[in-house]
Amino acid sequence: MDPVCAKLQDFLQCGYLSREHIFYKLIKNAVDFVTAVNNDFSKENQFEWDSEILEFLDSIEHYGHEATVNLLRAPGFYKRAVDNAVKTTAMPKFNCQSWNWPLPGRTTRQKRNKGRYTTRNGMYWPLIQNFLDIISDEKSGIEHIFYCKETKLKLFAITSQEDGIALKPGL
Repeated sequence: MDPVCAKLQDFLQCGYLSREHIFYKLIKNAVDFVTAVNNDFSKENQFEWDSEILEFLDSIEHYGHEATVNLLRAPGFYKRAVDNAVKTTAMPKFNCQSWNWPLPGRTTRQKRNKGRYTTRNGMYWPLIQNFLDIISDEKSGIEHIFYCKETKLKLFAITSQEDGIALKPGL
């Protein structure tokens, strides 16, 4: 067995890596995609990407633009050689030479009917909730700058990125 596969299996068995983690889902989807393509899947039996992977790529495209996704993905099936003598609609076999990482293309991601981010003003509640969980955890190492014993009010310094996707403890 390949040492990387063995180490990945060790990580899964000891609980270091969860099957719910995006890294695991990314590897699983990439392997399943290559397997599906090489097993002549049809339009009736299409491979379906995990929604978390699609959301992840939507975020990368929104904040890093399409060029960033293209860098991660590489050309893939784009402008693949077509044999006009054989009129076929079959998908070509997966070729590692034209891919950096097997990821869904833009048209696959656009097939979903709703967006994965918002441009509306205001704060995104799950982001705020995660941030509050982090700063309230004693093990996080984040120190408050002010604490009032009467009201139990704690003040924390934070910074906000211009793109609004990341709140970070301040300096």
